[in-house]
Formats: sequence, C-alpha cells, structure tokens
Amino acid sequence: MTNEKPTALIVGGTSGLGLELALLLAETHNVTVVGRRPPTKAGLNFWHFDLRPDNLDASRLADALSELVENLPDIDVFVHAAGAREDNEIGGFSDDDIMNTLSVHLFAPMLLLPRILHSQNAPVSFIAITSTSQTKAQPREANYCAAKAGLAMYAKCAALDPQVGKVLVAAPSGMNTPFWRAR
Repeated sequence: MTNEKPTALIVGGTSGLGLELALLLAETHNVTVVGRRPPTKAGLNFWHFDLRPDNLDASRLADALSELVENLPDIDVFVHAAGAREDNEIGGFSDDDIMNTLSVHLFAPMLLLPRILHSQNAPVSFIAITSTSQTKAQPREANYCAAKAGLAMYAKCAALDPQVGKVLVAAPSGMNTPFWRAR
C-alpha cells in the first residue's frame, strides 16, 4: 500500500472558485493550479499558463497543453474552472474576443482532457465548472453563455466515455469573487 496522495490539476485554480477547490483538494491531493497569475494563497504547485490566444498564439495552444501534461505526474482529477469575463453586444465582439472566450472555456478542456487520457493508463475524473449561464441567456455575454453550454455538453459526453472516470458538472451563479465584482 502506498501513502502517495492522488494528483489534481485545476485549470483556473489561482483565484475564485478554482482556488477554493484547490485549497479543499490540497487536504487529500497533490494539487497543481494553472492560471495567468500565481495563486493568491501559498502552498499550491503553480504552472503559469494563459489560455487566451492573444497571449498564446492559437496555433500553439495544443502544443502548450501537451507540454503541460508531459511535465505533470499522472492526474487523478482534472478540474476546469477557468474564467474570462466578457461584456459586449453581439456585434461588438471582435474575432479575437470570440476566440478568447471559446479558447478559455471550451477549446482548452476539449484539447486537454484527451492529452491527459493519452498520457496515462488510468481514468481521470473530470469536473467542469460551468455557470448557470449555460442554460439561461444573459445580456452582453453571448459567447460566454454558448461556451459554458458547450462545456456542459462536453462533460456530459465525457461521462459516457469508458476512458473517463467520474464526471461532475457544477454550474455556480453570481459568486462573490473578483470575476463577479468587476461586473
């Protein structure tokens, strides 16, 4: 029997709900958090990563995610809690705005989960942090709502895949985090 803790990877785990999940999981798991800025609380392994294509060339996103997985031990739990705020009318979004939202909320987990599965022989549990916006249209958040709905459906499909372990879709609403206070 081993005393080694299981490993959790939390994308978007440096603040807000992702950080709170990281701190809870750190009681029983070795936790690596991924984000744009170091976590606001100490004691977590941190990997700097910006999922937005304007900060990471879109053609390199898949390669960068592969590098991330190659540098981590086998992952028992993958949590996608990344958030990127948007606030505009549909006609006001640039192509880059749309790609940023889709990259952070949908493309990254769709590219990352298969890489994790291919890198190890054991299933991985997947927690997708979506939003109540996945089911309720919000003004000035068309791309965000669409991406969160897509993430929820992707997670539901992952639950049907025998290579994936347990799957949880969590849809919080209006939490007291810097993300929401900025609104």
